[in-house]
Amino acid sequence: MLQTLDALPQSLSDMLARIRERAPKARILLVTYERVVPPNGKTCPAIALSPEHASFERKVGWRLQRAFRQARRDSDAELLDLYGPSTPHTSCPGIDPWISGWEWGPFPTGTTAFHPTPSGMTAAARRIVQRLE
Repeated sequence: MLQTLDALPQSLSDMLARIRERAPKARILLVTYERVVPPNGKTCPAIALSPEHASFERKVGWRLQRAFRQARRDSDAELLDLYGPSTPHTSCPGIDPWISGWEWGPFPTGTTAFHPTPSGMTAAARRIVQRLE
């Protein structure tokens, strides 16, 4: 998985170049992923990961963030960071979770484990609209 992430900056850069080629006047906005695992390294029942797996997931999140930033530098796209603002909104107890925790069975939030909640999508949409206005 982490090796696949090594190729992501170039893949994103290539995608942005193809978009620019096909839509030379388009405004391109790259939106980063929200943070899944708290940055302090602690897990919680909502995340239900071993410390090792939580560490792996933190690395994935950081590398995704880095890939988006690198691809943005190689293009004229704009970057909208959700990773930083979502830090207090992980599934662990905190402020209004933007990311679903791990639960068995139907998800009460209507989402899938470790994916944005309705609050998370609303927060993302608000930031996107604000940026585009």
